[in-house]
Amino acid sequence: MTGRRRILNINENEIQEYLFGDTSDTEDALNLDEEDIGFLEDDIETMNTCGDEDSTIIIDPADSGQIPETVDQAPNSKNNEEDSPSTSSLTSVNITNFRWKKMDAENAEKLFAVSRDTKDEKEFGHILIDTTDDPSPYEVFGKVAKFDEFLCDVVIPESKLYASQKGHVFDIEIDELRAFFGMNIVMGYHVLPSYRDYWSSDPDLGVPYIANVMPLKRFEEIRSMLHFNNNDLMKKPTDPMYDRSFKIRPVLKHFNDAFLSALSPTKYQTIDEHMIKFKGQNAMKQYVKGKPVKWGFKMWCRCDSKSGYLFECDLYTGKKCSKPEHGLGEGVVLQLTEKIKGLGCQVFIDNFFNSPLLQALLHKDKILSAGTVRQNRKHVPKAQVPQDKNMKRGDIACFASNDVCYVKWMDNRAVHMVSNFLSPFPIHEVKRRKKGSSAKVSVSCPNVIKQYNANMGGVDIMDQKKVTYQMDHRSKYKYYLRPVFDLVDIAVNNSFSVYTMMSESLFPEIEKLDAKTFRRIVARQLIGNYTNRKRAIPKTSIAHNSKKARLSNVRFSVGHSMEKVDERQRCKLCTKRKVQNRTNNKCVECGVYLCYVKDRNCFKLYHEGS
Repeated sequence: MTGRRRILNINENEIQEYLFGDTSDTEDALNLDEEDIGFLEDDIETMNTCGDEDSTIIIDPADSGQIPETVDQAPNSKNNEEDSPSTSSLTSVNITNFRWKKMDAENAEKLFAVSRDTKDEKEFGHILIDTTDDPSPYEVFGKVAKFDEFLCDVVIPESKLYASQKGHVFDIEIDELRAFFGMNIVMGYHVLPSYRDYWSSDPDLGVPYIANVMPLKRFEEIRSMLHFNNNDLMKKPTDPMYDRSFKIRPVLKHFNDAFLSALSPTKYQTIDEHMIKFKGQNAMKQYVKGKPVKWGFKMWCRCDSKSGYLFECDLYTGKKCSKPEHGLGEGVVLQLTEKIKGLGCQVFIDNFFNSPLLQALLHKDKILSAGTVRQNRKHVPKAQVPQDKNMKRGDIACFASNDVCYVKWMDNRAVHMVSNFLSPFPIHEVKRRKKGSSAKVSVSCPNVIKQYNANMGGVDIMDQKKVTYQMDHRSKYKYYLRPVFDLVDIAVNNSFSVYTMMSESLFPEIEKLDAKTFRRIVARQLIGNYTNRKRAIPKTSIAHNSKKARLSNVRFSVGHSMEKVDERQRCKLCTKRKVQNRTNNKCVECGVYLCYVKDRNCFKLYHEGS
């Protein structure tokens, strides 16, 4: 882009018109700060020295390092879209010149007279998967997440390849891998401090349902061999095509495609960030102040505003090698809305993403959008807008330009909104507490803010559902397991949303399943009757050699009794101390032999963890 030069044939009168804003209805449309005035004076001096009506102005983007802002095309000029090397709508649409005009109810009615929301709400959110007349939760989960395809096409071949690259022999079938993920889902709602505790023989820790599926050693082997992309194909960090999320890119693609093919776009959607907890060392790790999960991976999400159903997501990998064509927030929204162009969906975003330019670009793509905006964003009106000190609670200031509406509303503090389809009118009444008392008063509130508050929480709903029964196991070395298990959790929640919609339409009179019951059924169906155990669960604790894990061997003496037996065997505690002592005293509960003599009470010491 930076190597191309565009030549615009503009005469002096047209230049004067553009510079002085003669085409605007009011002088207020020109919002000039000191820097703008300086540039304007320099341009006037340059024009006076030229004096040629047919002077040619050459705009070189390489000089400034930015995409030039354009105004209306000059007469007899060629189509700029053909000259521009970029296919982006930013350079093909002349929408970067914002001239804000004050707007009242009458002007707003004219601006939004043609309804851009022509579709009925019933035309959105159709279930696209084929199921039986009475689908089970497991069937819905399999169709929504395309889980067997995920296991067969991604996990099994890549895990075997990864093991061979490491010099290991690793073989696994789909039944065992289903059982493995089912066990992890159970661990999400039956939570213990460590996943090793599920195999503990202590009565207050062990979970026989998990331990009977496979031994701990096999569980850890599968977990260590899980892989999702071929490391040999990974680009070097110096390569312009290098992708930090390469290891999970097939997982992201699979679930994005699966979620989009299970449910058609809904009418109200939200785009926001979602944090995946992670505190290890990784270049993609982010810190977001004020979030419940402050450290972790940041994922951009587009969700249904009502149910939290995730349609599409992408992992934030940090600064890109090549210079982006848009700002970070604008680029994220344009990427996530690519598949809903022209469908009439209403997308709500917060001030991290929003800007007047983004709203104009979305309007060009026939995407309806609204959201808060930061006051220091480019193209936001400043000089025309009344200052905070001159506004009282309930005051509203409205402006419009390029089919974009800007609203400033004074609540406890100023709220700034821009939208390409929502009008601030009609004005609603909201209740607010009166300062210094518990009494409530009515405060005027623009319609755009009321709609924003009602539809902005889609990603937050998804977060709330996911965190309740999430699979939360640390992964010290394999950082990419966190996002993968996070997406499996979201897949279960998406399936629950679809299952609820099916139940409401097919069996409205039957009581609906709750999220925990749905998750339990899916987990148990994934495990089924599978087991690869060759012997029963041991009654003794799993041996730990490290001193740090010694407390896991503690057996409380409460409820433990000792009996005399005919056979004599080595004392469990003396053997650990490399002392050869045999005894016929045996703990009934633990099934181990322990000394119980006048000068050596191993029974007591063993149960105290010594």
